[in-house]
Amino acid sequence: IAPIYLASCIKQGMGLLEILLSKQPVQNNQVLLKGKAQCRHITGTSVQVPRISALFWGSKKSAAPPQEVDFSLGDFTLTGSTLEAPPPPGISANEVKSKRISVSVVSSILEVSPNDWDVCALDAMGPEKYNPFLTHGFLSSLEESNCVVKETGWMPRHMIVKDECENILGVVPLYLKSHSYGEFVFDHSWADAYYNFGARYYPKLQCCVPFTPVTGPRILIRNTSFKDQVFDIMVSALKELAAKLIDISLGQATISTGRVLGRSE
Repeated sequence: IAPIYLASCIKQGMGLLEILLSKQPVQNNQVLLKGKAQCRHITGTSVQVPRISALFWGSKKSAAPPQEVDFSLGDFTLTGSTLEAPPPPGISANEVKSKRISVSVVSSILEVSPNDWDVCALDAMGPEKYNPFLTHGFLSSLEESNCVVKETGWMPRHMIVKDECENILGVVPLYLKSHSYGEFVFDHSWADAYYNFGARYYPKLQCCVPFTPVTGPRILIRNTSFKDQVFDIMVSALKELAAKLIDISLGQATISTGRVLGRSE
């Protein structure tokens, strides 16, 4: 549409959206119109322009029923976890002897005690590399202030690993996201590519610290004699979780270096 003609139309009271719709055919998966047509007079010429009463994007498909999430990801057996030597400082004998662990997901970090979460975070980083952004206090403040909630496109899905004695051996700050904002990784081109090929990029399972571009581990594991086994189980459980949540396109871990997942790479 030529700029002069466009300016003339707008002066006559014809909106830009109406101009475009009057010139463009309606295709499937584009804008659909409902309502009665009305007549506008532009420079003495009568033009039939549709009156917009509703806009619908995408094809007409019935909404899928909500999927119930199984928050239990199963039980696993640890092999060779018993030590003949005394347990390391800070590790109880119960932790050393436990061979069965369970992996589950919680919908809020408030379901985990601050002490249990922070011990995992501290062991994963080491006391000399304390990271306040991975602590229970910081992450819980994001949830309690309604910054990280379903309404803002962030659904907490934190992964928790426990042994037979209910000791927490590992945690993962995990979120089900409906957009790519607040993570400082600009993957909008990937989302566009998925859309162009008829696929869905969102929701995605995001392992990150919301709104905070800090480096550090994202899978936080206690420093036990079987921490490597716990790590492998947690990675497998992350894949299983993505498979259970059928609509998820992918899982990501953002802003991490060195000990990305809680152990050296």
